[in-house]
Amino acid sequence: MGMLLTLADALSNASASLLESVDAKIAELKTMRDTTTDPSVRAKAESSLQKRLQERSKLEVQAQQRATLSLRGGPNLTHTIATGRRFICRQGMPICIQEFDGESGIGNSQKVADKPALSDDHIKVWALPILPSNNSGNRTRKRSHDEFEEQVPSSDSSKSSDQRFKDQVTRQAVVSEMFNSDWRMDTLVEMPIAEVSLPATLFVRNPETQEIQPYTGPKPGDSEPLPDIMVLVRKPWPGALVESLPPTSPSECAMSYIIRNHDVRGKFDAKKAAALGVQRGPDYRKLTENQSVLSKNGQIITPDMVLGESRIGKGVAIIELPSVDYVENLIARPEWKSTEVMNGMTAFIWILGKGVGAHPRLQEFISTMSQAQHVFSSPDYSPNDLTFRAVARSTMEFSEIDSARYSPPKYVTSPRSNVPRPEICVAKPGMVVNLEPEFSIENSQTERNIDINQIKRSVGDTVRGHVDAVRQKFNEILFQTKVENMRQSIPNNDAEIITLGTGSSLPSMYRNVAGTLLRVPGHGSYLFDCGEGTLGQLKRVFSPEELKEVLRELKVIWISHLHADHHLVIKAWYEETFGSPQQKTANFETNLGQFLSEKRLCIVSDIHMLDWLAEYSHVENYGYDKIVPLAATSYERSSGYISSVLTLHRRDKNGLVQEQFGENRGEWINFDSPKHQFMAPFQAATGLSSIFTVPVSHCQGAKAVSFTFPSGLKVSYSGDCRPSEAFTRIGRDSTVLLHEATFEDDMFKDALAKRHSTLSEALMVGKEMHAKVIVLTHFSQRYREMPNIEKAKKTGFVPKFRHRKSPGFVMPNAVRDIPATEETQQGLETSDIADDLSAKEDLSLQKALGDDVPVILAFDYMRLRLGDALHAEAHMPAMKEHLSASEVEF
Repeated sequence: MGMLLTLADALSNASASLLESVDAKIAELKTMRDTTTDPSVRAKAESSLQKRLQERSKLEVQAQQRATLSLRGGPNLTHTIATGRRFICRQGMPICIQEFDGESGIGNSQKVADKPALSDDHIKVWALPILPSNNSGNRTRKRSHDEFEEQVPSSDSSKSSDQRFKDQVTRQAVVSEMFNSDWRMDTLVEMPIAEVSLPATLFVRNPETQEIQPYTGPKPGDSEPLPDIMVLVRKPWPGALVESLPPTSPSECAMSYIIRNHDVRGKFDAKKAAALGVQRGPDYRKLTENQSVLSKNGQIITPDMVLGESRIGKGVAIIELPSVDYVENLIARPEWKSTEVMNGMTAFIWILGKGVGAHPRLQEFISTMSQAQHVFSSPDYSPNDLTFRAVARSTMEFSEIDSARYSPPKYVTSPRSNVPRPEICVAKPGMVVNLEPEFSIENSQTERNIDINQIKRSVGDTVRGHVDAVRQKFNEILFQTKVENMRQSIPNNDAEIITLGTGSSLPSMYRNVAGTLLRVPGHGSYLFDCGEGTLGQLKRVFSPEELKEVLRELKVIWISHLHADHHLVIKAWYEETFGSPQQKTANFETNLGQFLSEKRLCIVSDIHMLDWLAEYSHVENYGYDKIVPLAATSYERSSGYISSVLTLHRRDKNGLVQEQFGENRGEWINFDSPKHQFMAPFQAATGLSSIFTVPVSHCQGAKAVSFTFPSGLKVSYSGDCRPSEAFTRIGRDSTVLLHEATFEDDMFKDALAKRHSTLSEALMVGKEMHAKVIVLTHFSQRYREMPNIEKAKKTGFVPKFRHRKSPGFVMPNAVRDIPATEETQQGLETSDIADDLSAKEDLSLQKALGDDVPVILAFDYMRLRLGDALHAEAHMPAMKEHLSASEVEF
């Protein structure tokens, strides 16, 4: 889905850029036309203006008539993309999806096997959907008569096929609305205020001026009576209107592909054509296009009479075999006997599960294809080498400066075992397989091993001098006293914060995907956001045995806002705790007390993120049956106190929300009542005494959170957001604040536009929160340098509801609507930072924080013990000096 978003945004940005360029020229021509006194210049400007206006109209039409993007893949591809409808809404990129189900993979006629699934002007592609031999569950014995009859078409089979077709049409329609929607943010619909579903931004039309203005009066759920008026609300995007997708089930189908270039025709021999009496011009062209022509004397001239020998297009097969159960059905594919498919086959790229590469039947098959080069990518042979080498190199450099916080990532460069045949080589990152004009495997772009000695040399003498000075400081009585006082003031000072990734939602050259692990001895492990690559980052930080321990003690995953791929860590936790995921249970459980008494993993997030996890579990059984999905909701009392509730949010086996305790609500945990029936089971299951959340300004469903432990340890995490005054209230007196600081202060407008925080804003949140330790993360990924804390300035919070009194405590009904821009919940609104940085430049934020509040700028793989925060802060200047001085080639 990330690639689809990238393509959609690239197309949109390209169109917008072209239109902006034309609009600028149009404005220039209008100015010239309206200001000149020369009639000839005015006429020329008007003529050029009309041409530009026509050009703009054509560009708008082209933007609306873009070519459809076609996706082809295995079963459930459409369903998987459709699960992202709650957090994807793009325009102008129609998508058409074709799925291969694998049901007709064995026994295809040779004629069908010869026909490619895709053919264009460049390549031909054959799709090979492969099911495991034990797909029926009875791989080793013959089928009984009853089992055979189950596969015989019955009168209901056509109805089932019709229903599957209708379900697929529904999913395709959802995907179409996700990427080719006509929804607009400025589209408003009128309705009675009493019928508005919150959260939503309300507007009214001024009866005198007819201007649209924000509505500031009582809203549904407030203690004040509602006026009998019509209000304007933004039309929800299409994804908000689809409550649930048609049910599906996991597929064991593994997709493989054969790609071939087209044959290249032989060279046209003009002398032969002339000798045969072919007329120059169109007849020459027809012969090159494989058409016969008549010569001057009436003889039929065929292309083979004037063309040289054709060059057969070369091909490559990309084969995935997750287990040995797929080998037999791969070998039985009819494509291997097809001349049309196999002519020119020069390479096989094998993506293999454990134990597959050495399987005798696979080796026998490879021996019959000895004319081709075979490339293995397999955990049995491929080394556990680094993927993001620039990030790893930075960590190694930091380990030379602050070895207590940074250690070289875990990796291995040597092969795990030798490949079984000489014609097999092991895949490497950057390896290139050249098919044309001559076949070759090129390793010139593969990454060379990192030179540890070179990394040591990259840390200059000046930086090492700073490091030596810092270490001498650690021996001073004053510093040791300060450290001891801080450790005594911090509960669980042996707790460890591990910043697995400090970038955003995609890995970059310098920073991995955002994710933070909290380990509290005696309580458990806790993940704050985990996305694509988080499991890999855990494997870089911990040895295999340590990772098993971390996963076993994992208690809670907090997901701050809507984005996918969180299931990967859940699956790893499940496999380490219970073994491989089994078939999903048909029983739908809703007993929160029972859940908390069992060995389960709590997933806490916005309700729509939990819906995504539930819907995706019908595509892949990653362990959803063993999680406790808790929807986070918060409300504000009239006193300003913020209450937080976690509600069990489960879906039944068909993916539908259960209707209990009101609309879409299950049993809940109320942290305002220590004697609440689920408080004790919750504390026993999670090691936490409370979880408080507030909505923040970033995207739909974005929230900040505070975890509190029975010992008094309090960890607050902002996620991605603008600064929030409400967050400072739930996080008051936090032991540690983890806050994003995407932009430096000179990019304040970018922070506003993209709904992130600046460095000063993040520090100000820590000051208002009275946090004992501040860890800043989620920096801009474009630069390697550290932001300048010394220049941070005070800023001020301005609550959005300052013009009306706090609405008080009212628990709303469940939210079905998705607001377009305002991420607020009933009774609580986010706060914006005052845009008056320049007016307060003389107020040093670092001085306001004082020397007793360490501020740590996090990089990937940092391991920070809370009791050592002052030590980590003391190394910051040396790290900053190193980054400023080093010129590293990656």
